[in-house]
Amino acid sequence: MGPETLLLIPCCADKVTGGRYLNKYYDELSKSVGQGCYDEMLSTRHEVLVNLLNNSMLRVGKGQKNNGLRQGVDFGGTDDSGKYLPAINRYCGTLYSVPGFKCALKKTIESADGPNILILSALYGPLHPLTEIQDYNLQMSDIPAHFWKVSFKKFLEDYIIKNKIKKIYLYLGASTKYLQIAKPAVTEFLNRGLINLGIQYHVINGSTYHTPHKHGLQMVSDLEHTSRPDGIEEIILKAK
Repeated sequence: MGPETLLLIPCCADKVTGGRYLNKYYDELSKSVGQGCYDEMLSTRHEVLVNLLNNSMLRVGKGQKNNGLRQGVDFGGTDDSGKYLPAINRYCGTLYSVPGFKCALKKTIESADGPNILILSALYGPLHPLTEIQDYNLQMSDIPAHFWKVSFKKFLEDYIIKNKIKKIYLYLGASTKYLQIAKPAVTEFLNRGLINLGIQYHVINGSTYHTPHKHGLQMVSDLEHTSRPDGIEEIILKAK
């Protein structure tokens, strides 16, 4: 796995609360796509955020934390009162708790010849693991997140062209909206000859715990060249 490879992983529901105020905001993705594409991505983030904040059902219970969201520069706004953590530090669910997972990600990010890594978030859409984000609660199956179905594909196309990506690996649950958004885009790129290889890691008899856990083990294996976990099927996506 080299710079021509992109690994796609999901966000998670469990997040570290709080964070810090930022004097300056810098998004690694701003240099990974064209300015027009980045601006369109910010516009979609803003649209998802507004729809989230206008949905009272998503601001109660576990969604109470959404009341603290601010329309900061991360959403194309100017409110600097939000609290932030890098995505890799914010997410703390099953996938991100796999032993060695965060360490492998950080080492890969720092490497000049390692693969690219993107997180797919229900609120933020595409995220670099070091992108500073606020705390939130939103699932890709929630109505506001549906804007990413079209917008993420546009972003991903610009990303793979600019970064000369030829291989994409999907560490996304088979029954999740994350895969339903990413897989059709990858298949289309294969059809058009934009990439040469697409691989989906399918966890056999997976569950809400075992699927992200196995995907985390698989990713550590891919990045650290260690033995692969059992119970994962490698599905090669083909052009139609």
